[in-house]
Amino acid sequence: MPRAVVLAVSAALMTLLSACGGAAGTGGTTTPGGPVVYDDAARVTAVGTLIGQDLDPYKAGGQVEGIIDVYDTLIRPANDLSLQPGLATEWAWSPDNLKLTLTLRSGVTFSDGTPFDSAAVVASLNRARSGETSTQKASLASISDVAAEGATKVVITVKQPSPALLSVLASPAGMVINPKLVGDDNAIRTGAGGLGTGPYTVERFQPTTQIVLTKRADYWDAASIPHAPRTFTYLYGQDGNARLNGLKSGQYQAVQATGTPGLNGPGALSTTNKQFTTIRTPSFPMMSIVFAYTAPFDNPLVRQAVAHAINFDALSPVLTDQMNCTSRRPVQLPQQGQVGFDPDAKPLAYDVDRAKQLLAQAGFPDGKGLPPITVTSSTASNDIVAAQAFQAELAKIGMQLSINSQPSRVFQVAQLTSGKAQMATLNATNGAGIDPSLGYNTGVLATPQYVDDSPAGRQYKDLISQAGVNPDSGARTKLYQQAESLATQNAFYIPFCQLNNGYATTAKLGGFNDNFWMKYIGALKVSALTVAK
Repeated sequence: MPRAVVLAVSAALMTLLSACGGAAGTGGTTTPGGPVVYDDAARVTAVGTLIGQDLDPYKAGGQVEGIIDVYDTLIRPANDLSLQPGLATEWAWSPDNLKLTLTLRSGVTFSDGTPFDSAAVVASLNRARSGETSTQKASLASISDVAAEGATKVVITVKQPSPALLSVLASPAGMVINPKLVGDDNAIRTGAGGLGTGPYTVERFQPTTQIVLTKRADYWDAASIPHAPRTFTYLYGQDGNARLNGLKSGQYQAVQATGTPGLNGPGALSTTNKQFTTIRTPSFPMMSIVFAYTAPFDNPLVRQAVAHAINFDALSPVLTDQMNCTSRRPVQLPQQGQVGFDPDAKPLAYDVDRAKQLLAQAGFPDGKGLPPITVTSSTASNDIVAAQAFQAELAKIGMQLSINSQPSRVFQVAQLTSGKAQMATLNATNGAGIDPSLGYNTGVLATPQYVDDSPAGRQYKDLISQAGVNPDSGARTKLYQQAESLATQNAFYIPFCQLNNGYATTAKLGGFNDNFWMKYIGALKVSALTVAK
């Protein structure tokens, strides 16, 4: 067995941004020969769609604005995908990798003054992994027991080696709720006082409408966020034009970029008006072409023909401007910084002649004899743009597509499983977090599986399964790389877009350079923000 990994590091102060004004994400200006001057009493208002029905971190769904500043996680996720001390200062696996011991931070209180200790962690984790309303059960399914060892240590026992657990504890599943409220679902849902140990408290919460946060003066890590806004208001707003007008008028200091017009391409707001900037952060979701394994896509030659027939490089400007994709097409599901990322990975090359040859070998010369093919896309992520582009590309090899647009991923999956669609453009990894096994298990190998049951498909699943329980990161990387190579050669799925999350903001608003949560779900980490005077 690999020796236990022990991480023992003290909390580091967050780096204060001191770059000159005008640089995207700094939010600061310098006086001649002097430092940046911040407004520590600032009130920031943002608008977007990340407001859900409640403030329960274990079933928040879209409600991330708020919970990431009301609660702390046991382990802090960093923007570079590393794991840093949070409420736990140290963690270590036992030699058999079946027990994880967390050493907890002393001197921390919930916002109502309740002390933070091991009992609070045990109560929260047990609620997260077995509570009736918890959506975190699958992420914590490997846990068989959680026990306190004195006031400052917690021992988590797992059924099998679970290297992804550390990443899970850096997600909402690792947020700790005030033990006084653990049995009161209504108080947690509505934002009662004393919810978490985080840097902000809930002043007002109206489900799906608004949340107002106030900065805590007694936060345990207050020294690291001296310039964070005093209050923060997040309003629900789906109308992109109204968001843009509110930003320009000064009503809002930040607006969610997705769905807001005028931020990309020629004449974009940040290029025509230096009072504003647009923050773009590559996110976890990997938009991919996926298939229902019915005719004609039960034949790998047909899937490979699709991969060869689409000129992704030529489509990049369209996908970047209209879908908010990164300019560089992803060719694998793990991204840089994750276990399993292969810097040398390459896709099947664009080659129309090769695509036609493959179709002919499959029995469909020039597309003749192909059954009707429907591709389902989502209006929520605007990937109908991709579906239309692929429709035109595949027509060149005689493959005719009809497009069935659906409001969200859930409906797209239903189209595939019901046989109403044979292809889809969707987020294959379902937006999971730092450890790639989370994405494979909640996306690719969920229901339906985007891998067939051929020998290659079974080998792929076996490699993913092995990687999920192997405690050695080097071995895991090799296993994931082998699986991704199989996926590419068999065209199980075809990644084409890593979405950008982001906001358009006033140039005075900064603090975006170290925001993991923007990458994770497109949320503003309020305590990281700064406002220049």
